[in-house]
Amino acid sequence: ACCACGGGVRGTPAPATPLPTPAPTPTPPAPKPTAVPATRAPTPPGQCTDVTVDGGAWYVSNPYYDCAWFGKQESFCEKFGDYVGRGKLAAEDACCACGGGVRGTPAPATPLPTPAPTPTPPAPKPTAVPATRAPTPPGQCTDVTVGGDAWHVSGPYYNCAWFGEDASFCEKFGDYVGRGKLAAEDACCACGGGVRA
Repeated sequence: ACCACGGGVRGTPAPATPLPTPAPTPTPPAPKPTAVPATRAPTPPGQCTDVTVDGGAWYVSNPYYDCAWFGKQESFCEKFGDYVGRGKLAAEDACCACGGGVRGTPAPATPLPTPAPTPTPPAPKPTAVPATRAPTPPGQCTDVTVGGDAWHVSGPYYNCAWFGEDASFCEKFGDYVGRGKLAAEDACCACGGGVRA
């Protein structure tokens, strides 16, 4: 235990301040069984955005191994780019640094106005049979709502008001099934359906 007796600790005395601990070398997760390295062309800066999953950054096994981590060294993409992470995506799919990400010109700061949709009715159900119902007198019928919202087929644009704009719409598309598994001929007063008083 003491130097005089041949024991003790020999060598250079410990410094007054401890040396910094080196950063740990990350250990990536095990690769997916059928891993094939990606070979993708580099993306010019400003034309790629890393993928987000459920509103948060994509990563493998924990948030430390995100797209920024993969971008620190080119070898990370080569060695670990095929490991599957959030959203069942690999870095080679999610990260610009590895050839993935969302490519294209960034969206403008102010979104452009959306043009008015051109009505395109949905494809008919296979066993479509046109409805023949007597028109309902005005004021005695209410269009059906589903879950508190107006009934529609294939998007809110094709609602009962749309079917009422042209009598031929009920004839041509009145049997198409929409919200609540109802067709316009069941849900819309203009097509002979609705809730009658």
